[in-house]
Amino acid sequence: MLIGAFPDLFAPRVMAEMRGWQDAAGRSPFWNAIGARFFDMPFDAADRLSAVQGAGFIADLMPKQPIYTALLPDDARLAIGRAHEVSARAMAMLMDEDFRYEAHVDVFDGGPQVHVQRDHIRTIRETIVRPVSSHPSALVSPLLISNRSLEDFRVVQTVGAISSDAVLIPGDALARVGVCCGELVRAAPGARQRVA
Repeated sequence: MLIGAFPDLFAPRVMAEMRGWQDAAGRSPFWNAIGARFFDMPFDAADRLSAVQGAGFIADLMPKQPIYTALLPDDARLAIGRAHEVSARAMAMLMDEDFRYEAHVDVFDGGPQVHVQRDHIRTIRETIVRPVSSHPSALVSPLLISNRSLEDFRVVQTVGAISSDAVLIPGDALARVGVCCGELVRAAPGARQRVA
């Protein structure tokens, strides 16, 4: 919803990195096969460092030449492009938004990178902008509603209805999104309303 409201703040192509697969003991086979050979630290230490300093230092120290995956151990090869189990729901949500896995992986842990053209993100395509109105009756369609303020951006999931001239939502949702009746909001169908 933020990208749709302020597209000029985002690149035309959007990318998300998913955490790479690790075994039950928290070991990253991809890191052990590649990263550990160039860094004198275990995976969890490198992971903490990348969280604090960013992953740029990893790319700087990794080899610039191609890495032949056929030379990697089986467990490292099998981890390439495989998301960690904690990332599975996030990846599924992004795939539902029309992100695609195009065989690009993070050099750090082999996790998949997913991409989409900014204007092709499903929620952005399905969003309308209309004045909002409070409606107390039983509204059952799930909606995502956002205001149009960058400084105080808010998005809520609520129930409501979209008519030809307004978005109808409960009064408490108006307060949560920080708008008054008559103001323009962005509205998109909630996940259960989407069709394939």
